[in-house]
Amino acid sequence: MSKFVELGILSTVDFNDGIQRYEYSLENDHHHHHVVCIHCKKVEQITDCNVKAQNKLIDKMGYTQVSHKLEFFGVCRACS
Repeated sequence: MSKFVELGILSTVDFNDGIQRYEYSLENDHHHHHVVCIHCKKVEQITDCNVKAQNKLIDKMGYTQVSHKLEFFGVCRACS
């Protein structure tokens, strides 16, 4: 699998539950995050990623080729 990640075909997704997941990168035209229900483990995509202020700060710090991962955890409507 690591070769597919290197080639950009797959990306890794880690929800800190000991299970390594992969997403098909070529299908996703845009960057996205996830929200995971801590009870039923339902996973939903969040398509809006607004980190412009952080990116500007990181640019000023001199970093290049920066990426990030951000996952949210909570209780879904069905489990509430």
